[in-house]
Amino acid sequence: MIQASNSFNSSGAPRQVGKEHLMSRIKEGGEQLPSGAPPDRSEEKIGLQNKHSIPAIIGVTLFIKGDIDASEDLTIDGRVEGHIRVGEHALTIGPGARVHADANARTVVVLGDFTGNIIASGKAEIGDTGTVVGDISAPRIAISDGARLKGTIDMVSPKSGPVSKSAVQGKLAQLTPEGR
Repeated sequence: MIQASNSFNSSGAPRQVGKEHLMSRIKEGGEQLPSGAPPDRSEEKIGLQNKHSIPAIIGVTLFIKGDIDASEDLTIDGRVEGHIRVGEHALTIGPGARVHADANARTVVVLGDFTGNIIASGKAEIGDTGTVVGDISAPRIAISDGARLKGTIDMVSPKSGPVSKSAVQGKLAQLTPEGR
């Protein structure tokens, strides 16, 4: 896979660097992530599936219109319109990203602007700089102070599917003074 980079070669043309090449340079010389990656990112913060690799990155200057199907962790810092499917991997919407899509991933972290529906098999998270306009379906959901959400939340049980309204009402009744 080839990724776009914000750097240029000696002739002034944009340089494209393969993920494997970047990883070997990082391992050998202690180099940092590409200059387009925000400095506050960490493997723990974005929940990488494979701790020994960096995610595929859609850079700040890129605009993609269409479907994205990936078999690895994906970070979007640019603009995307369409459908995003990364299966059992992590999807991160960076702080400056603008995404208008439906997303399906194991973990979804939104730090930028996201319009569309999110289905996460593990966890959906909206960071303090994140905005989601759409519905979220996930067994675990975290919304940071300062995050914005306009839509619905469906806390899906990973084993049994969606939790029914009557089951929720039954649990609430047990917790209220009248129900004890």
